Amino acid sequence: MSDDFLKNGMPLWEDLIAKATKLHSSLKATILAVTAYLEAFQKIADSATNARVSERWRWELERTGASTGTALGLHLISDR
Repeated sequence: MSDDFLKNGMPLWEDLIAKATKLHSSLKATILAVTAYLEAFQKIADSATNARVSERWRWELERTGASTGTALGLHLISDR
């Protein structure tokens, strides 16, 4: 290789490395943000699932005529 190529090519490689480092940082930040978003979304989904399960338990209690005086009955009715 000629000395000219090494002299003139080195700034190009340094620029490429700097841009790659910046891209890496941006992608890492994006992945962290997406992960946080998905975790928040999962909490909402879990909450909705728990609400449906709780609603089903209340419906079962009302359907079977279970006494609200039982410990289970008081717990489920108090979820309303």
